[in-house]
Amino acid sequence: MSDGTARNMAAMHEFIPTISSLTAKLSLYTPKSIPEELLISDRIHFAIDLAQ
Repeated sequence: MSDGTARNMAAMHEFIPTISSLTAKLSLYTPKSIPEELLISDRIHFAIDLAQ
């Protein structure tokens, strides 16, 4: 971040095939103190990935 603080975030995508479909588990691991504004772009990214 611009103030030198490490972001310390991790995203995990797990896709599990089933007989008739695909199940997706999307996870974002962050420190509890991370500002909500930093999470918005990740949520938008997840939504775009799934919409395509």
